[in-house]
Formats: sequence, structure tokens, C-alpha cells
Amino acid sequence: MTRTLHVLLSTLLMILLAGCGAIQCVDAQFEREPIPIDTQFKFQLIQPDQATQTIDVKCERYYSAMCSERGNSWLIREVGSSSNHGNSLFELKHNSDKIYQLELPQCRSLVENKRPISLKDTRIIWGRDKASAEKPGGNGKRNILLGKSFRYVESEQDIHTYKYGGYTGKPLEIIKVKFTLTLNGKEIAG
Repeated sequence: MTRTLHVLLSTLLMILLAGCGAIQCVDAQFEREPIPIDTQFKFQLIQPDQATQTIDVKCERYYSAMCSERGNSWLIREVGSSSNHGNSLFELKHNSDKIYQLELPQCRSLVENKRPISLKDTRIIWGRDKASAEKPGGNGKRNILLGKSFRYVESEQDIHTYKYGGYTGKPLEIIKVKFTLTLNGKEIAG
């Protein structure tokens, strides 16, 4: 009887612990070394009257153990980044006085994409380093970022158009920048 009760309680305990994330929390305690990905991604940004900029993006698989219900898993990130959301950035010269940055695709896109990388996978960033500000909202105050993220629209030869806004409370801003972006020696098209 006690053996049957012990097995029944153990089974019940395992079922209950699996539902509350305790197994994921135990799993998260075991450190796992990142696994380098052999593929190299060499980006070059060429702009008129500017020195060519080069960034070598190296990616790795890392064990994301968050002690949560979603579970733990192997994800892809850029080497040196603490999460899978990090991106490399080129400084982008524009005919205005503003300093922009061209954000490259994330490692996950570079490694797992079944289609070629295009300019649609890039963004132009302005003011990412700007401080956040508090704004009153429906549930109290919330933080908002003061920077802008421009999405790719179209290209005419090597002049590329990106836009920001154009929806509620954000006026449409369009910037055109002349550059050529290559990945491993091949030009990235729109």
C-alpha cells in the first residue's frame, strides 16, 4: 500500500511541477556553452565620398533558459550579444545633418532564411541612443523611445527610399540615401 501511495504521489507531483515551470527552472541552472555557426557573413557598405565600411557578423547557437512556461530552447544570436535580438549597425551618412544607422538583419534571419537577404530585411535607425520619456497612458505612465525606425520602401538604382510614420500621431517622413550594401561580395537588392 505504501509503495503504491508513494508512486501515486510522485506521479502527481511530477505532473503538478511540469505545469508550473519548475522543470524549466531546474533545467535553467545548467550552463551550456554556445555553439559557433561556421557560416561567415561579411557586409560592406559603400557610399559616395566615404570610406567603405565592413562588418563581419558571426553567429552562434545559445541555450535560452528563461525558467518560464514557454520552455527553454536553443536560439541563434550574434556573437557578443546577450539575446537573439541584437543587430550590427553601420553609420550612414545622409545629406542632412542627422546621423543615421543602417541596421543589418538579425542572425536568425541570416542563418535560417530560405530566401536571399534583401534591403527589406534592413532598417534605418535615427536616435536609438536617445533617452526614453514617460508618457501618460490608459494604465498609468509608460516609457516610450524617442528614436525612429525607417522601413525600406523602394530603390532606384543605388538610391534607396525608407519611410517612418504615416499613421495615427506620426507624420510620414521619407528619407532617400545613396549606398550599396553587399553580403559576402554580392550586392543586396531591394
